[in-house]
Amino acid sequence: MFRAFGASLGLHMDGVVFDSLDDGLRRAGLVEVERRNIDLLIGEWGGRTGSLMATDLRAIAMRMAPVLQAQFDLPREKWREMLIALQQEWVEHHSTFPLPWRSDESRDSGRLLRVKRTRARHPRERRRRS
Repeated sequence: MFRAFGASLGLHMDGVVFDSLDDGLRRAGLVEVERRNIDLLIGEWGGRTGSLMATDLRAIAMRMAPVLQAQFDLPREKWREMLIALQQEWVEHHSTFPLPWRSDESRDSGRLLRVKRTRARHPRERRRRS
């Protein structure tokens, strides 16, 4: 449902941007781009992080309820049933949310992506000078 709603707004909800983030940075001229994915756990089964993620997702679902109900012509009770089913799914299937991440012992630990800037100019600037 969230994917359909995002797509109706013209947003890329199929993961293409997420999956190609590191590639896009390389094409933009950055070097030594390193990508690592971690899975954020969702639900009480995932400890404190999982619990916080579940709380955030419930809050998002509640805030989006009026919009999604109107967009998909869903009665309030049906939305409530879907939200309960979603939470049960987190528990039964040990749901996770993928996140690009970079972490090591260096001072910049915890950045989403590690990149090293290059001296090369932006591709558009290079073309103009040629």
